[in-house]
Amino acid sequence: MTGAWRRLHGHRHDTALFADLAEIDRRPNELDQKLDQLPTKQELADALRAFADQLDAPANPTAPAPDPEPDAS
Repeated sequence: MTGAWRRLHGHRHDTALFADLAEIDRRPNELDQKLDQLPTKQELADALRAFADQLDAPANPTAPAPDPEPDAS
């Protein structure tokens, strides 16, 4: 192997290394941004409560609620 080939080959390797380092530096910033977009525990709990309230609500809010059945005493 000649010195010129080694310099050329080494240069390509260094360029790839710098690209890898840039990627390593970039990824945590992207992940931090994605984490900031996730809902908090409180927001998830509030959404779940609201969903449960919708399930408990009557299907037709304008229809009158049915009369409770009398006790069979």
